[in-house]
Amino acid sequence: MITGRHIKVTEAMQTYARDKASKFEKIWNGINKAHITMDLEHGLHVAEAVVSINGGADVVATTK
Repeated sequence: MITGRHIKVTEAMQTYARDKASKFEKIWNGINKAHITMDLEHGLHVAEAVVSINGGADVVATTK
């Protein structure tokens, strides 16, 4: 799932996020779901990914 906070997520932003999220499988096995939130903070684009992995662990990553 890809959502925006304070911004409208364009098709290009969704494509970019999906491309980056596809690399999660190389790092973690058994991903249940991933939620990416895109935001605009002080003029900078920020993306936060919350990835739920089998076994109950959630991994959170943020990039600017």
